[in-house]
Amino acid sequence: EGIALQTLTKEQGIDKGMRLRRDPLNLDFAQTQSNVRIPDAYERLLLEALKGNQSLFVRRDEVEASWQWCDQMRAAWENSDSALHSYPSGSRGPQAADNMINAFGHCWYEHC
Repeated sequence: EGIALQTLTKEQGIDKGMRLRRDPLNLDFAQTQSNVRIPDAYERLLLEALKGNQSLFVRRDEVEASWQWCDQMRAAWENSDSALHSYPSGSRGPQAADNMINAFGHCWYEHC
């Protein structure tokens, strides 16, 4: 359990100017709170269900409303001439994203 983010931070030192670098921000609760037992996600879910707490569960009408929204999105994609671009997980995304932003005279911050 935890949170891991990539942040842009200024390189340390007065001779570095305003150069930025990527640094990890890792909040690994298993390391920082080793004296506390952190329950598994499903363990907590089952415990709350046994206690009668419904706050972690979604009602049927909410599920149906979310599927209605998803169905509308799928229908819009199916009826659209725009391609749905796929790309490998962990990559920078599809080439079409670069083409789109470059067409407006912009670029992603890594390539400016």
